[in-house]
Amino acid sequence: MYGFTQTYYSTGHVTCELARSALVSFRYLGISPTSSDLVAKLRNMNGSEFEQFVADTFRKMGYVVEVTGGVSDHGVDLLMRKDDQLIAVQCKCWSGPVGEPVVRDFWGSLMNAGTQFGYIVTTSSFTDQAVAFAQDKPIQLTDLDALVDLVVRGSTNAGIGTESCRNWHK
Repeated sequence: MYGFTQTYYSTGHVTCELARSALVSFRYLGISPTSSDLVAKLRNMNGSEFEQFVADTFRKMGYVVEVTGGVSDHGVDLLMRKDDQLIAVQCKCWSGPVGEPVVRDFWGSLMNAGTQFGYIVTTSSFTDQAVAFAQDKPIQLTDLDALVDLVVRGSTNAGIGTESCRNWHK
């Protein structure tokens, strides 16, 4: 962003190139129709459909995935295996942000299930408190932007928004 300010002040006006760079940087340009279609599809899913979608996404990444399903899943919607590790996933098909109490409960579920790592994947975002709580724990928070990046661009660095807390577990 420093380049935008420097260019603007040095030329005294906004050029087409400068405007385009700013729009790409702020993600108003460069989002493919596929990404927009995917966002709409994700936002229209119910909870079960979203769990299946996330399970299929992880399967494409080489995980063996079991959908636990049901009301008494104790906060673990998917159990996955890869490279002799057991990994838990919680899926939140929500329109509002996922808060710290959800992450705290999931942390307890991870310890109870005996898993080494966990993901919380949502169709929305995470509160600052949720991010802070997960910071030093083996929990990857994956919001809508990161999920779209993972699916559309094949990114393996999918964390909150465009900044990852930590890399996807490998």
